Amino acid sequence: MGFKFIESYPVKNRFVKTHQGKAKILEIHKTIKYPKYKIILENGYVLEGASKHVIIDKDFNEIYIKDSLNKDIITDRGISKVIKVIDLKIQEHFYDISIDSEDELYFSNGILSHNSGKCVVGDTDIVIKDNETGEIKKVSIEEFHKMIEEEWWNIPTI
Repeated sequence: MGFKFIESYPVKNRFVKTHQGKAKILEIHKTIKYPKYKIILENGYVLEGASKHVIIDKDFNEIYIKDSLNKDIITDRGISKVIKVIDLKIQEHFYDISIDSEDELYFSNGILSHNSGKCVVGDTDIVIKDNETGEIKKVSIEEFHKMIEEEWWNIPTI
């Protein structure tokens, strides 16, 4: 299985700007470490994120930031071209959000992005989604941490 979240936190009374207005943030998820990239757009917007952080082009196609050079991207100020993509040559933990939205699109630093998965924290169990197969499984927190420590899982796609 390809699990990418190592911690999840429920969120109350917080919202994020979307292309349709706003959406409630349901959870924040800390990810395993991923390569960090930085993109710069013609309109001056800058976004740093995981190499496979998904942004949305003018035709609503999903594009990884690492592959976004010269793509026309939707921003909160209209369409803007990615003029620079930089591999920062480091790996970091990132934070994904789950939002109350059908298309799961939201603006991060003014750039339309897609949240990449869901993970719900229960009192004693975690519901996880395998990003490769789509399988949903309930595991205890202890089982989840053991999976991470054993590193038997595959690195997922974000």
